[in-house]
Amino acid sequence: MERRGKDIDVSPQELAALNLPADGALDDLLDTLLSGMANGAYEDDVAILAARQP
Repeated sequence: MERRGKDIDVSPQELAALNLPADGALDDLLDTLLSGMANGAYEDDVAILAARQP
């Protein structure tokens, strides 16, 4: 959750404030996460590890 030009303490707060879907496709959750965290603008590579518990 490190981003250039942004205090590293801000990103966890932004993540906690997102309204992420609890069910549905994992791709939809990741799309919501990416659009909420970076507003669709990525200056560097992005890597996300995500899994759903059955």
